[in-house]
Amino acid sequence: MIAEITDILLVDDEPAFHTDLVQEIEFSLANRNLRTHYAADGERALALYAAHPGIRLAILDTELKPTNERGYEILDRLRERGYKGPALGRSGKSGYKHQWKKRDATFLDKNARRSVFIDTLKRLLDSSNP
Repeated sequence: MIAEITDILLVDDEPAFHTDLVQEIEFSLANRNLRTHYAADGERALALYAAHPGIRLAILDTELKPTNERGYEILDRLRERGYKGPALGRSGKSGYKHQWKKRDATFLDKNARRSVFIDTLKRLLDSSNP
């Protein structure tokens, strides 16, 4: 029996952070058969969601500097297109926490311990089971 693949959308403008994060997710959650789709901006995130509408978790950086976008605004656009899954907003600045909370999303500081990050991902993935 082939295990079902769980698609995750990661939106972040820092390629080094993206690489480290994907490696951490894949190592720590290897038993979950995850496939991560990466976008550095909102347009790419929307295109990936259109191509993979079964995405079960969105992880979004709050500030995407090259395009001057905000992750919570990208989440709004994803939801307008039908995304109903959980979202995790991340930032090095806690001042954005209220923006994520208004959107019923979880917020974690980018400096949070990896164990807290992984535990949060597990909880969000478990809550998104169909």
